[in-house]
Amino acid sequence: MKKLVSLNIEDLSIDQKIGLMLFMRNPIDAEDLDFTLDMIRNHSLGGIHLSFRYVHENYYCPGEKYLLEKVLENADYPILIGDDMEYGFNYGNIELPYQMAVASTDSLKIAYEYGRITGVEAKKGFYNTVFGPIMDIAALPLSSCVGSRAYADTKEKVSKFAAATIKGYQDQGMVVTGKHYPGFGYSPVDSHIGMVYLDADEKTLIDRELFPYLEAIKSADLSGIMVGHIMVPKIDPKYPATLSKKIVDVIRNQGYDGLMITDSFAMIGLTNTFGLETCHQLAMAAGIDMVLTSYRIGCKEAYTYMLDAYKKGIVSEEQINEAARRVIAAQNRTLKKPEAPEISEEDRAAVLQMSVDAVTDVKKEGVSSKLLDGEDLLFVFQKGNLYEDFDTGELKKESYDFTTFEKEIKKNYPKASIVYLPEFPARNQQERFMATTMNYSRIVMVLATKNESYRGTSDIPRRMLSMMEGLEAKLVCVILSGCPYASREFMYVPRIIYAYDGQLCQKTAVDVLSGKKKARGILPINLVERKIMSEE
Repeated sequence: MKKLVSLNIEDLSIDQKIGLMLFMRNPIDAEDLDFTLDMIRNHSLGGIHLSFRYVHENYYCPGEKYLLEKVLENADYPILIGDDMEYGFNYGNIELPYQMAVASTDSLKIAYEYGRITGVEAKKGFYNTVFGPIMDIAALPLSSCVGSRAYADTKEKVSKFAAATIKGYQDQGMVVTGKHYPGFGYSPVDSHIGMVYLDADEKTLIDRELFPYLEAIKSADLSGIMVGHIMVPKIDPKYPATLSKKIVDVIRNQGYDGLMITDSFAMIGLTNTFGLETCHQLAMAAGIDMVLTSYRIGCKEAYTYMLDAYKKGIVSEEQINEAARRVIAAQNRTLKKPEAPEISEEDRAAVLQMSVDAVTDVKKEGVSSKLLDGEDLLFVFQKGNLYEDFDTGELKKESYDFTTFEKEIKKNYPKASIVYLPEFPARNQQERFMATTMNYSRIVMVLATKNESYRGTSDIPRRMLSMMEGLEAKLVCVILSGCPYASREFMYVPRIIYAYDGQLCQKTAVDVLSGKKKARGILPINLVERKIMSEE
C-alpha cells in the first residue's frame, strides 16, 4: 500500500475532476479492470464500491479482495472505498443488528458504538466510506425500502440516533453518506422497481424529512448525503431528487456544503424512466458531487457518459470544480486514523449487550413471561421457497438463517415438536400443515421479513396470515425477525417477541420466551392493528 497524499485541485485537469465525480462499481471485464486501474494511477477516480454482491469470481478477477488489493497497490491518494454496512462491516468479525434494533435499546451510547465499532473494522479492512446511516423516518408501515433498516417513526428520535451513529463513524475517519435524501419513509414504493413519490412542499420537507439531516449537520458535522430516486412534484414535477437541481438546492440553501452522492443507478425504477446515460449527465447538472453508477456497466462507459455531459454543455466547469472540491474534502477526511487498530473484547461485549437490549417483548395482560415446555407445544418455522434461477434454470432455495433459533428452541423445549412451512406454501402444504396442528394445543410461529431490494414488501405473505388467523385460538406467541411493522396484521396474538436481526438477537429472543431473561427493548414505532380481511 502506498503512502496517501491529498490531491490538489489546482493540479488537476478537467477530465481528472470529472473522474473524481464517479463512484464506480465492479469492472465488467479485464479491459475495464485495466481502465479502472489507469484511472486510479491518473488521479481520475473519486471512489469505488467493492462488494461481494457485485464482484464475482471470473477469469480476470478472483473476487472483491483481489480488486481491493489492486486499488491499494495503485492509489497514492485517499480514494473513497465504500460499501453498505447495515449489519456492520461485511468483512469484519462482528455482526450487528439493523438500525431499528439499535433504537429499540433507547441508548444513544449504543448508537455511537454501532458506528464506532463498524468504523474500526472497516478502517482495518481499508474501507473508508459507508453508504449510511439510513436517516429515513419509518412513518409508513408499507414502506418496504425502510422498515427495520431505519431507526424510528419520529423525526426527533431518528435525528438523535443518526447523529450519534454518525459521530461514531466519523471519529474513526469514515465518510458517511446519510440516506435517502430527501426521505423514503412516507412512500410505499420500492425504488428498485418503481418511482417513489413524496407529497411535500419545501416547507414540509424542511420541517419533516430534512429535520434529521439538518440536526446532523449542526451536531455531528455530517460528511456526506446519499440522494434517493424520489419525486417531489410540489418542488420539481419533472425530475426525481437525483436529477433535480431544485431538490438538491433545498438542503444546499440550508447551508450544507458537504458531499452529495446519488443512490445506485442500477435501480430500474429510475433508469427505466430516464435512461442510464441521461441519469449520469442530469445528476451532474443538478449539482450532485458523485454518481454511484450501475453495476451493470463498466467504469469506462460511466466515465464516457460524464465526459460527454461536459462536452455537450450539460454541466459547467464551475459545477465540476465545486464537485471536485467537495470530493477531495471528503477524501481528506479519511486520512484520519481510527481510535483503535482493531476491535477489543470490550467491543465484542458491547455488541452482545446491544443485541440483548434490543429484543422487545409485547404481551397482552395476564400472559406469562415464561412459556413452559410440553408435548402439546408446536413450533412452526418459516422457511424459504424453492425458485428457478432466471438465467440458468437451476433450482435454488431462498434462505432464512434461523440457526440459533433452532438450536436454542431444541435445547429449551425438548418435548415440543417443530415443523417447517414455506413462506409461500402450496395448497396441499397448507392443508397438511393445518391438519398437523390438530395434535397440539399451543403454537408458536417463528417468522421473518426481509427489507431487501426488489421485494416490494416487508410484510408476511397473506397465505401465512390466513393460516395464522385460522389458528388464533392456539397461537400463543409469534417470534418475529425483521420489520416490526409486519406484526400490525396479527396483533391479536397474545405475545409477540421482536427479534430484529442477527444470531445474537435470536438467542436472546428464546431466552425471553423461556423466561430466562427479561426483554429490555422498546418498540421505536407506533403499531396500529390492520385486519387483513378488511382490506380485500
